[in-house]
Amino acid sequence: MTVFHGREHFIPLRKADLAGVLTSRAPEQERMGWLKFFGINSALFHHYFQVQLDQLKDLYAQFDPDLDTLPVATPGVAPVPELEQEMAFFEVLDRLLQQANFRQLTWDEVLDSQNRSSILGVRMRVDSSVFERIQVHVRGSAISTTRRANWWRLWEPKEHTTQVHQRMVLSFRLKEGQASHADLSHHGIHIKLFRRIPRNDVEMLMPGARILLTGFDLGMIGFPLFSGLVLVVGNAILAIFSAGVSVLAGLVSWSVALAMGGYGFRSFSAWQARRNQYNLKVNRHLYFQKLDSNLGALLRLLDEAEEQECRETWLAYYCLVRSAPAEGWSASELDNHCELLLNEISGCQVDFEVEDSLRKLMRLGIVMETGGKYRALPLDQAITALDKIWDDLFPGQAHNLNEGAIRLSRILSRPVITPGGPVVSRKS
Repeated sequence: MTVFHGREHFIPLRKADLAGVLTSRAPEQERMGWLKFFGINSALFHHYFQVQLDQLKDLYAQFDPDLDTLPVATPGVAPVPELEQEMAFFEVLDRLLQQANFRQLTWDEVLDSQNRSSILGVRMRVDSSVFERIQVHVRGSAISTTRRANWWRLWEPKEHTTQVHQRMVLSFRLKEGQASHADLSHHGIHIKLFRRIPRNDVEMLMPGARILLTGFDLGMIGFPLFSGLVLVVGNAILAIFSAGVSVLAGLVSWSVALAMGGYGFRSFSAWQARRNQYNLKVNRHLYFQKLDSNLGALLRLLDEAEEQECRETWLAYYCLVRSAPAEGWSASELDNHCELLLNEISGCQVDFEVEDSLRKLMRLGIVMETGGKYRALPLDQAITALDKIWDDLFPGQAHNLNEGAIRLSRILSRPVITPGGPVVSRKS
């Protein structure tokens, strides 16, 4: 069982479900209008993100480890330096993850998980020197409750709670010459998307992570070797005193050597078996946590970012139209109302990004600001305004859909000037 907790920007509702709930709360005569509004707004954002999709694919093509097409040089065009291309890609990736409401973990937060055992009872150590660059982003903090028994009371399972990240994105590039990672391309940028990763298991997903045996494991491995050596030496001493040094000196030396070699091999085999057992446990656990890799992960993240943008603008506009007074609301009043509505619908505490939502609604021309108060166009006028934007995207001289998407990206990226100055947002 998983329960969301904490306040994050992420809205844990499907776009279709949110549209259905908001429409059902409106008067019956307005419901068709709200469905039209949600539909055209969704279509506009879909074309807006088409630009980001093409840009991401072009930037990532040079670094995609799974690419199965051949690069072709364009005559008369100088190739972009690899480092510059890499920095441009990570800049776009960071913006995409921010739009999808992910937050980046610091390296100290990643290393902090090494000090605690995972839910599998495994401790890991990460070698950061193998990475040329690495980023870890997470979203959706939650508490997961499972039932499992301790080894000393197998007949009595108990509930254990674990803090998990609902989504985790790992993006990294390995340094050249890391022979221990020959199965991964050192020339590419690897992107891994996981689900429901326990906070203590973050380092488990990284290349360069090695399993650390616990004191109990080392005792289980070293005790047979130590006890065997004690017995061998003790028996040898007793035999020498009873039979004489000259008779058994040669025999005892060979016996001790063979015994030590045998116990050493046995301990080494036990260590290998223990480590393989942990590796198998880790691989089985992560097999079900991985969602996608590389370009597939980027496409999924892009879709989630698009849905998040729709949810935010829908909520802000809906609350302004349905609940705000004639003079409008301030940003903080709208923020509080949207958070209360989300809590009522989903039962989750969400830190609604009101400034980002207002900025996009103002760029679309369906929300105005006067004296610090924000007012929305009536529903029918907003539908007309959005419909006009849609029609203007594809004039007679437009050659393809992407051309319309580029026009829309310019609309949604232009600066918003208000009497009190521009609306500032954490996202672009």
